Amino acid sequence: MEVTKEKILEIINDIVQNETINSEQYDEDLSKFGMDSIRFIQIIISLEDVFECEVPDVNLILTQMNTINKIYDVLISIKSNNK
Repeated sequence: MEVTKEKILEIINDIVQNETINSEQYDEDLSKFGMDSIRFIQIIISLEDVFECEVPDVNLILTQMNTINKIYDVLISIKSNNK
């Protein structure tokens, strides 16, 4: 599946259920919406399943993937390196 910010947003909203994040908040720190370390791992697992990729351990740092734009950039980099 092609990586899109919209699909990332959908996955995150499914996991972080107590807040709804919209497309105007792509640069907002996801911890403001209730993302903690457990939800972060849940999001990573879902992203890996949906986009059929594996996020390297070096990227599994909350501060490196704490916004939708950062997550998108990491996933695009992974997908382009796997071609």
